[in-house]
Amino acid sequence: MTTYLFKHFRDKFDELFGTEPMGQDQTANLPPAIDAFHRITEFIKIFRLKTDGKRFEILTRYLLASMDSDNIKLTYVSCGMNKDLTLQWIHQIKDLLFACCGILEELQPEISKENRLLLLYLHLLLTFTGTSTWKILRVQSFEPLKPSLNKLTDNVMGDLVSRGLYSTLKHILVRGLCRGKAALRGPAITTIITLAQRPLMAANYSDKLLSLMTIHVLSVPALIHHLDALAPEFVVKRLLEKCGEYVTTKQSSNLTQWHPVLGWFSRPLDHHLNEPMALVKSQLQLLWCGVVLKVMFSALTSMIAEQEPSPSESNTSGITSSSTASSLASIGSYVSSNIVRRALDRRLTSGTSTGSGGLRGGGSRKLGSRLCYKSEMVSQLWQVFQSLGPNCGLKSFLDLLSASTKATAPEFHMLMLFCDATTLLVTYVFMSLSV
Repeated sequence: MTTYLFKHFRDKFDELFGTEPMGQDQTANLPPAIDAFHRITEFIKIFRLKTDGKRFEILTRYLLASMDSDNIKLTYVSCGMNKDLTLQWIHQIKDLLFACCGILEELQPEISKENRLLLLYLHLLLTFTGTSTWKILRVQSFEPLKPSLNKLTDNVMGDLVSRGLYSTLKHILVRGLCRGKAALRGPAITTIITLAQRPLMAANYSDKLLSLMTIHVLSVPALIHHLDALAPEFVVKRLLEKCGEYVTTKQSSNLTQWHPVLGWFSRPLDHHLNEPMALVKSQLQLLWCGVVLKVMFSALTSMIAEQEPSPSESNTSGITSSSTASSLASIGSYVSSNIVRRALDRRLTSGTSTGSGGLRGGGSRKLGSRLCYKSEMVSQLWQVFQSLGPNCGLKSFLDLLSASTKATAPEFHMLMLFCDATTLLVTYVFMSLSV
């Protein structure tokens, strides 16, 4: 492409969109969407961040303003509704959002002006990966198009993920949070988490995207600390389970070194952890706060409540009755049934596997104190074991062990957690008596 064409396309862009960013509430001054579409097509071909950074800001503000218009001739998405332009529009918006990700990776959030641009471009990604803010869809005649447009945004999200969306989000979070004083504030963090969750939800929490989010987003030091202040209800138990599996794997290596949080670990300490280590330790305490423990072990509470004997029953062994005294049934490859199956559903398994790993890691003392002293988990687990039959279902566990010699069956997670917790409890009791 010749220098003349570069200048020609830029001049035509400036003529339509102006040379200064559009102010707020400028929907009345929007150019026709079809004209904007053609100018954007030309602009993408010659875009260079070094020379066109301001033009991209102007374009972004136009796009956001146009999506706040309910005039079909002015809103940018109308070109996507045009059958003759749909494929070109999809290709165009994918390229625009990909360019946006590239710019986001270059911005420095600690600089005030660039922090504002970061919020602007995150807003652009948020707007075109979901239809909830598209004003044109509030017009009754266009509401039937919403399902099709939702599929379109899912397609756009899929393209962004394949081109490194999660890496971009990680880059922003690390640069903004892994420092003495966080450069990212609430709106930016919540927008990033929303962007990270959208593909995950669209894919029904697939293992692949779950892993991507865990590795690139939730592993950022001190992120959960900041999230707790913004959204205390943010707890994803399947993500905790994935984290537990990862830590257990890395702790089993022969070549390990001491990690201040995870104990003996095969990976070296990430240099990004140095400054925010205090915040990381603070956020880890959220994993064993009362609210989280109550949710993680809620299956125990409800199960025990279900098994309480009625007043007419004279069973002297508490919750144990004829329906709960039976041990694990050998069905297929030792699949548990009745009370045990409910006790070891995914919710409880997630909690016990994560908890057991934590009791052996670097934060075992505080976690053990919370589990043993400040929750009813130990006594509830004991009631479950008593309900399994003679000797707390010992024969059933031995049968399971013969089938799974490495004790990897989920039933053993509960047993190991109980043993770890009671060991700590006994230690604490002896320590208190010796004082």
